[in-house]
Amino acid sequence: PHASIAVYGHIHQQLLRYGSDGQLILNPGSIGQPFFLDAGLRKDLRAQYMILEFDEAGLSDVDFRRVDYDVEAELQLAKDLK
Repeated sequence: PHASIAVYGHIHQQLLRYGSDGQLILNPGSIGQPFFLDAGLRKDLRAQYMILEFDEAGLSDVDFRRVDYDVEAELQLAKDLK
């Protein structure tokens, strides 16, 4: 079956592109470990996510977002819960 939208993870960066068959390919990004080849972009360690909105016609909006995220505090919380 043909999917018109594919959402996946693993690459640790936000992405919107179209596949060779015209399907929309989306990646919401990463929380805690974003990956950027460009050294200047590597300074932005905010958590990444996306919100998809649908209406009666299908996908109506893709909103990529980034928010502050304290990785060290999250790691300490996980250690404290052990």
